[in-house]
Amino acid sequence: MLYNNIYKKKKTDINSIYYYNSYGVKVSVFSNHQLIVEEIRLLGFEPAELSIKEIKNKISQLSLNNYAKVNFESENLKNENQIKYRVLLHHLKELTYWLYDFDPKKMPSEVRLDFALRN
Repeated sequence: MLYNNIYKKKKTDINSIYYYNSYGVKVSVFSNHQLIVEEIRLLGFEPAELSIKEIKNKISQLSLNNYAKVNFESENLKNENQIKYRVLLHHLKELTYWLYDFDPKKMPSEVRLDFALRN
């Protein structure tokens, strides 16, 4: 059966996504930069050696691998890790927007497109 539904992009409330790390500290999109850097280091790579885009690509790949793994293993693994990856990716997006003063005229086209879809 064919459906004539128009796809609508879901908006994410970035204030509502967070997780508690192994030390019991709440990590959200707006957490301290040092805390985020430590969380990225726990994923197994050094963020100081990479650009924001490279870090986003690595975290996206980890998220994709986790998603594929979950389909064959346990649901609990997905919820814990996917939320962590989402928080880190949204933090990196906000950092990118901040670097361009939240001004679409200053942003490169791929960042501007992402920023425009956000609003």
